[in-house]
Amino acid sequence: LGSVTDLTNLPQDLSLCQYLDLLRHGGTEMDFSQRMSMKEAAAYLGRSTHWLSVNRERYAIPGYLIGGYYYFLKEQLDEWILSQETTTKRTSRSKKQLRSQPLAPITL
Repeated sequence: LGSVTDLTNLPQDLSLCQYLDLLRHGGTEMDFSQRMSMKEAAAYLGRSTHWLSVNRERYAIPGYLIGGYYYFLKEQLDEWILSQETTTKRTSRSKKQLRSQPLAPITL
């Protein structure tokens, strides 16, 4: 898990068990100053907390369940946003290409 010095950066609102659980999920290189609650992450994404809780798994939004609460890292959310923009551009192009193709006549 790392050395004892890693524990000096333990956020005040996380217990030792929650901290160790977070390390187990994401390694020791996490920047806790970038950690967001569900409410903060939803605001950052421009969505409601309900939308985020319902669609977290559907859209594979990166987050960590710790002590019954979900936490999100800003860096991972930024990467997720970029991946969604790439996917959206690719999907939009495909739809435009489909629309531009003439429909085949139906024969009976």
